[in-house]
Amino acid sequence: MERDTLAIIHNRFEFINILVAGFLIIGSVIIKLFLPLFYMDSFYIYLIVVWAFFSNIFWVLIHEGIHYILFKNKFLNNFFSRVLSIFFGSPFRVLQIGHLLHHSFNRTKEEVTDLYNPKVTNVFIAYLKYYFWIFFGLYFFEFLSNLLFFIPKKVILLIQKNSYNSKIRYYFLSMLLRYYKETKFDSFVIIVFYGIVFLLYASKWYLVLAFLLIRGFLISIMDNVYHYGSKENQILFGYNLKMPFLLKLILLNSNLHGFHHKKPNIPWYEAENKFTQYCDSYHGSFFIQFINQFKGPIKNYSL
Repeated sequence: MERDTLAIIHNRFEFINILVAGFLIIGSVIIKLFLPLFYMDSFYIYLIVVWAFFSNIFWVLIHEGIHYILFKNKFLNNFFSRVLSIFFGSPFRVLQIGHLLHHSFNRTKEEVTDLYNPKVTNVFIAYLKYYFWIFFGLYFFEFLSNLLFFIPKKVILLIQKNSYNSKIRYYFLSMLLRYYKETKFDSFVIIVFYGIVFLLYASKWYLVLAFLLIRGFLISIMDNVYHYGSKENQILFGYNLKMPFLLKLILLNSNLHGFHHKKPNIPWYEAENKFTQYCDSYHGSFFIQFINQFKGPIKNYSL
């Protein structure tokens, strides 16, 4: 269909991507703007809580965009990635830089969140930090990154120059400075958009807060599941987890997370076949690993 109909769409899977992205964007506009304007007193207004359960679908599409495999056309890839990220609640470049640094620092001392050294960190503090991170923390900081709009470039540059004790912070700010204007614009749009949403929901603002809390939980907990309990300093390691077909389809094969760390430039629609071709293996059940992470942080005296 591609050359004859729409040259910038390269295959039927990219067409699926654009359909899903369109559904998420249009759905967000309806749920967050249309409903409070016209159905404030209807039970439809509570659909915003249901919409939170689409958060991980948002993320997997943005994730494809981060690796430039959502669309082969660079403009289309960046455009949809930025728009999806705005509705997701965090500037695209913040998500992209953070995720690419995850690939570079995975399971290192600066990036690991589930391991702690009892000689260095109090047990209570370790548990508090861990559960905050997996219940909401990751998305909280992603959403909080919109405050970058209020931070002058000179301040970011100053922090970056004084961040040699943290490689992740130094590299994050260094890369962010390259996209400063774009990130500042996107964060402004997000602040205005969510400000309008809260205003429109008026006395039912708590529904928007519930939406953000549920989204925060789903994003943060799913990010943790693919690494919980794995050994430190295994940069290319992540769990490949068995998942029911329908859930795997909805999450676009993101259950093959370990394989993704080894081959990050393979799009979701090729992942399963390539996984088999490279004779990679599963590490267990998604549901068992999902439950395991609630055991809490793990002692590690080598950190």
